[in-house]
Amino acid sequence: MRPERVSVAMGEIAEDMHEGLLALAVGAGLQVMAVLMQADVTAPYGGAGAFDRVFSTLHSNLPDREHRARALRWMADALVDGGRAVVSMHHHSLLDVVSGARRSGRYPDSGIYRYHMTTRESRAELAPWFARVRHAYIAAAVPGLPSIDLARAVTRVPLLRTGLSRLFLAVAERPIRANRSSE
Repeated sequence: MRPERVSVAMGEIAEDMHEGLLALAVGAGLQVMAVLMQADVTAPYGGAGAFDRVFSTLHSNLPDREHRARALRWMADALVDGGRAVVSMHHHSLLDVVSGARRSGRYPDSGIYRYHMTTRESRAELAPWFARVRHAYIAAAVPGLPSIDLARAVTRVPLLRTGLSRLFLAVAERPIRANRSSE
């Protein structure tokens, strides 16, 4: 991917995340991010048990379930026994339902695919590769409330946080060895 397309895509992702969880990375320079990114998350990088932690941003930007499964398999293979994978995903929230947003689509400027998932779908995709999965909702936004502090206060209520979060983190632990590749 050309650096200018990476810049556009990273900008869209940061905008989509509302509070800008990637703001630090964007502030440090998109070109640095382009250099540090691995182009294909589904291709093995390092050997089995090479990492203690793996972080995958916006896993739901991968083009289909098959790509996501390959990425999760790689993550499980790459982790040590006590390792942890943290995977961020677009959340199919109440805001999407109310606004009529499509679950599957592309960003208008870059054409990059995105899929809004439920935690149930996330758990089903992670289950073959990880024995323990928990979710944390992040990037909550309250329409009509311009104050981030007020939005944060409102989203301290679990039901509101679940319904208003644009993203969630899947924290996956205890990689399942039976599904490791024999490579």
